[in-house]
Amino acid sequence: MSETNEKETFASWWQPLTRREFAGGTLAVAAVAAVATTQAGCCLCSPSKPEGPPESESVEDSLSLQKANGWNIGQEDKALVLPGLTDADSKGGQGWRTYLSPDALVAALTPAAAEFQPYFVPTLVQALGQATLATKMGPTYDESMKEAYARGESIGKTLLPATEKANTTLIVVDLPGRLAVAMGAGLAETAHLAFTFDNWPHPIGVVKSHEALGALLYYAGEISEKKAKLGADAPLAMILDGSRLSPFTNPDTQFDNRYVAKLPEPGQLKAKGIKNILYVTPDRTQERELDDLNDLFVDYKKADMQVAVMPAADLQRSAEPEKRTIQTDAGPREVVEYRYYYGGYPHTHFYFFTYYPFWVYRPAYMMRTGIIYRGAMRPPMFARPMYSPVARPTAFSGYRMAAARGGVGRARPSGFGRTSVRTSGGRVTGVRAGGSGSFGRGYSG
Repeated sequence: MSETNEKETFASWWQPLTRREFAGGTLAVAAVAAVATTQAGCCLCSPSKPEGPPESESVEDSLSLQKANGWNIGQEDKALVLPGLTDADSKGGQGWRTYLSPDALVAALTPAAAEFQPYFVPTLVQALGQATLATKMGPTYDESMKEAYARGESIGKTLLPATEKANTTLIVVDLPGRLAVAMGAGLAETAHLAFTFDNWPHPIGVVKSHEALGALLYYAGEISEKKAKLGADAPLAMILDGSRLSPFTNPDTQFDNRYVAKLPEPGQLKAKGIKNILYVTPDRTQERELDDLNDLFVDYKKADMQVAVMPAADLQRSAEPEKRTIQTDAGPREVVEYRYYYGGYPHTHFYFFTYYPFWVYRPAYMMRTGIIYRGAMRPPMFARPMYSPVARPTAFSGYRMAAARGGVGRARPSGFGRTSVRTSGGRVTGVRAGGSGSFGRGYSG
C-alpha cells in the first residue's frame, strides 16, 4: 500500500464532528474539568506531562502480528467456534491429544519421501505452540468431511491402482480447509501428502483455518500410519485450503488472515518426472483455478505440462451401501458405507480414463481396485470439463516469490493479509479488527 493510500485509509477512520456533537463534547469536557479542579486543584494551570511515547498507526503483516502478540490479537475474549467438535479421532480414540503438540503434528504430517518434504508448509500447525490456542482446539468431523474422505478413497483405491505411472501426475486438492484435509486422508494410503496451510487462526479471521486445524487433529494418527506404508514411487497430492482467498470486506468485523498458495514451479516438478496436474475443485461451479494460481498454471502449460480440472462432485455416491470392517483403537468394527464412483456407477467409473487420458488405464490392473464389474464402460451423464489455463488479470498477476522456500510459491500483492495497528514505543496498543470503526485493545502479554 502506498503512503498516500495509507493516509487516505487512516483518514477515513475518523469522521468530523457535527456542531451539535462538538458542543456536547465541549460541555462534557468542561464538566470533567470542573470536577477535577474541585478535587485536585487547577491542573490546567501547569503544562501536563506526557504519559508515554506517542502512538503511531501502520499496516502490518497479519501473521507476523499474531506470532509476536498472540494468535487472537485484539479479540482475546472472543470464543473460537469449532463446528463438528468431537472427543474422538478417526481411529475412535484419544490419540489426537498427542498432536496438540506442534512438533508431534508436524512429524505426523511431514511427507515420508524426502524429495517432497520441502513442499509441506507447517505454518498452521505451528500455531499450536501458543497454549491459549492449543487449549481451545480439538478434532472436528461432520458429514461433509465423511463425503470428502470417501471421494479421496475413490481416487486412491480405485483410480490410482488402475493407473500406469500414476506418479507422473501431481494431484492438487483445492477444497475448503476441512474438506481438503478429509480428501487428503482418503488419499493417504496411496499418495504422499503435502499440506500447504500458511496462516494462523483468529476468532474473526476471514479464513476459518481453525476448522482445517481441527480436521488435521482428527485424521493425524491415521495419516501418520498410512504414510509409513507408502512406496517411494507413490504420487504426490498437494493439499490447499480453497478458502484462503475468502472475501475480505470489513476490517471492523474481520481479521485479514488470507494468504497465497504455495506450489512448485514447473522446472521443479519436471525434474521429478511430473508431467501432468490434476486440479480438484469442489464442483462444476468452479471451472478454473483460483486467482493466485493463474500465473503458475499458465507457466505449467508453457512448460508443456497438461493441466486438467476435476470437480470432486463428479465422484458420486452409489445407490447401494456396502459393509466393511475397519480397525479402530477399540478393535475391529463393522460399518455400512457407500462407494463413490466417477459418474455414480461401476460402468461409468473407469470412463474417467477417457476423460483424463494422461492417467493411462490398464485393464489388467482392475482387479487391484476391488470393483467387480464385467461389461462395457459407459460415459457418465456429464462431459469432461473443457479447461485449459489462460492468463487473466488478477490481483496476483506478475507477483513472484524470489528465492523463498526454493522458489515454491508466489508473492502476495500489497494490502493482502495485513492488519491496521497502533503502536507506542514499539509495542502494539491497538488493532483494527472488530473495533466497529475504532481500534480494539492491544495484546497485553
